[in-house]
Amino acid sequence: MTIGALYKEFLTSSGVTTDSRTAGKEQIFFALRGENFDGNRYIDEALERGCRFAVSDHPGMEERENVTVVADVLIALQELALHHRRQWGGKVLAITGSNGKTTTRELVNAVLSEKYRVLSTQGNLNNHIGVPLTLLELADQEIGVIEMGANHAGEIAKLCRIAEPDAGIITNIGKAHLEGFGSLEGVKKAKGELYDHLEKNGGTAIVDLSDPIISEMAGSRNLEVFSYGEGDGYDVDGAPVASKGEAGIDVTFSIHQKSYKTSSVLFGSYNMKNILAAAATGTWLGVVPDKIVAAVSRYIPDNNRSQLARGRTNTLILDAYNANPSSVAGAVREFEQMDHPDKVLILGDMYETGSDEEHEHRALLQHLAGSDIGKVMLVGKRFGQFSRDPKFPFQFFGDVEECLGSLREDPPRNSLVMLKGSRKNALEKATNFLLDC
Repeated sequence: MTIGALYKEFLTSSGVTTDSRTAGKEQIFFALRGENFDGNRYIDEALERGCRFAVSDHPGMEERENVTVVADVLIALQELALHHRRQWGGKVLAITGSNGKTTTRELVNAVLSEKYRVLSTQGNLNNHIGVPLTLLELADQEIGVIEMGANHAGEIAKLCRIAEPDAGIITNIGKAHLEGFGSLEGVKKAKGELYDHLEKNGGTAIVDLSDPIISEMAGSRNLEVFSYGEGDGYDVDGAPVASKGEAGIDVTFSIHQKSYKTSSVLFGSYNMKNILAAAATGTWLGVVPDKIVAAVSRYIPDNNRSQLARGRTNTLILDAYNANPSSVAGAVREFEQMDHPDKVLILGDMYETGSDEEHEHRALLQHLAGSDIGKVMLVGKRFGQFSRDPKFPFQFFGDVEECLGSLREDPPRNSLVMLKGSRKNALEKATNFLLDC
């Protein structure tokens, strides 16, 4: 079946799915295959749930009823998404970066929704499968806000070929996915693939010109730039952020030389840049400043990212979805500056640090050894390799269940607790207990 013929079927279907467990009537089931799964095993289940037909690349499926065979299911899904994106014809904004891309995506969505019908990436659907699935959800929306994640060179370029963004944001460059990128220079090159696409296709880069790395990356290309940054001289200027402690941050920025103030419940002054990125995007697309201010003030995270939660006696800072050396260092610095008599830091391993794994974990522990944080609890084998080192007088746990057991024996009360770690640490399992203390 050609992509044109598949698209005709798509237009009269109720959408696409790659998960037989949630398949619905009149959907098209794409039987994707990977290292640990084979969608072909679930074709019967998908059809029984009402799918119109399945798309497969498995040998011997040619004679199956309600099964369409293609050369490669994943490529067919991606080409269908690209074809749909072109037929849809609205604006696509791509967001990538080492840290903050999900929070920026959600803030941008909130701001643009003040004026436009917007579809934004949901959850973690930011890879070679999630991006086409998101694009295929585009219907009567005017703008698509697409998050793009990557852990190897070439992946952002591939996602750009599928989504064809008209504009894009690189939030920052940091020590993330070093195992795949190899070095900080590798991160710059990989994330810069978004700028390469925009340069080649006449798109607009929404750029933090106050970030020297991002500024250099944009300046080395012939890009149409709409700027933001902390300081003066940008299209959207930001003033240094004022922390409200446990209550979030106060934000001041100026648009067209007029100053605006608002508050955000987001934890961490580093979120100022994410707010500025959203304000700049809204300004570029004609959202009036008052609407931008309102959208920022109303935004409440609910995804374990920079999220504040108050329990019976404790206040929690939940940032337990992602962790790399750059994001952890920033969060720890912010936590250290907060004025509270009883601070507890629960920190999980940092993943995908490659050959720098031991160095990065040791460097963080050395910093914490000189910190005034009252209690430090470390979860995972990467930190655990230093558990016998007398220079690091912390509590070490093999996993979150072991850590939770210790918390139950000695519950923190009236404490300020930060949970920071990669998703694989599952630190959120401790949330309910800590809130109930």
